[in-house]
Amino acid sequence: MRTKPLNGHGMAFLTVTGRLPTEQTKGRTTPSKQWEGEWVDADLKDRWLADLNSIPEIEIVSICGGHDIWRPAHIIFCFPGMSDEQQDTLAAALHTYPGTWALRGEIGKRKHMRICMASVFFAGTPIGNIWWLKAAGRIRTAVKRARQVGE
Repeated sequence: MRTKPLNGHGMAFLTVTGRLPTEQTKGRTTPSKQWEGEWVDADLKDRWLADLNSIPEIEIVSICGGHDIWRPAHIIFCFPGMSDEQQDTLAAALHTYPGTWALRGEIGKRKHMRICMASVFFAGTPIGNIWWLKAAGRIRTAVKRARQVGE
């Protein structure tokens, strides 16, 4: 029985496979680079990171370009102040995009509900680069749909 929340790789694995990982892969992967003082996978382009960070009110918790089935590409984020229904709508909207799985998961260390958007399309591959290029726009669209809930 788990006593603490899943880490980023564990949550991404659960999102893609629907199963809890037998063990959680820890730590930063290599090769890495620094982006605005944070270590990120080297295959993540600065433009993609800037687009994600420009989404109003988003708090990015974990990001990974993707490496293997145990460490799928993912963006884990939260939107403090969003209702449960809005977060469910946001995850459902993200799940409609090709090659994308989404899950409204667990409350993390920051005490906010985490949402995971994951894919088996890895950064640095042609189809993975397209997925990452579109990620921020897809989150923006999903957030817009979610904000309409309860109005």
